[in-house]
Amino acid sequence: AFSESDSEQVYSLKVLSGMKWAISFALIGLTIFGLIFFARAYLADVYFAKAVDYDNRRQIDQAINQYQKATDLYPYEERYWYSLGNVYTTKAQYQQKLSNFRISFQKASKAFEKAQQTNPWDELSYFYAGYAYQIAGEMLEDRSFLVLAESNHRQALNLNPYSVSALMNIGATLASLG
Repeated sequence: AFSESDSEQVYSLKVLSGMKWAISFALIGLTIFGLIFFARAYLADVYFAKAVDYDNRRQIDQAINQYQKATDLYPYEERYWYSLGNVYTTKAQYQQKLSNFRISFQKASKAFEKAQQTNPWDELSYFYAGYAYQIAGEMLEDRSFLVLAESNHRQALNLNPYSVSALMNIGATLASLG
């Protein structure tokens, strides 16, 4: 016959067995989550590589499509966002109609903003945004964009004091401002 202490031990074993199952299920769930997360990051890199290839061949619309897929799958990578902004800036420069320029530039601006939000310490997000604002300021003859260009280039220079390109673009922007 079982004593009272024997039944307490059986109960303790059942509790421990249940905890083992709970921990096992939690670990399996975390593993599945990790696999899905990293699979999305990997697939986003595949789309990004395709986008870079299209971008290098100046197939702008195909590049935009692939960059967008990369940002949709993995929005945590700032280079996806600023690359999308760069290709929209390129598209804006090729526009014949001013209204189309504005549409492409607005999309570029939003992509640079997302890049800066994703990683506020990435100098390239600010550098490329500054370049886009500089182009918009000159194309639209709008000083407010030139002021934004200078601000972004200065932030890039603050993040990397050795950036000669940022320093040169600050000079070019100041020259455009007069």
